Amino acid sequence: MGAIVPQSINLAIGVSSAQATITLSAGQNYVLSSTVGCYVATGSNPTAVAAANGNMYVPANWPTVIGPISSNETKLAAIQASAGGNMSITPVV
Repeated sequence: MGAIVPQSINLAIGVSSAQATITLSAGQNYVLSSTVGCYVATGSNPTAVAAANGNMYVPANWPTVIGPISSNETKLAAIQASAGGNMSITPVV
């Protein structure tokens, strides 16, 4: 039996809030890994806002676990802290 390999999705981060194309699964944890410092928001239709209450800071090159996710309708959005980059969103198996 082969190893289970989680599928990551990539999200480009810039000066405007960008919403990931996937819906996060309830009960699942996710690892966020970003090439730049950024802020993330979750919800049914989230908009990330830099340095705003309710938005979580994810440091550059520091994998951060979120979850477990509370609802199957949860989406994730991110915005740069000071420079554009990329984030990978990976389910924990």
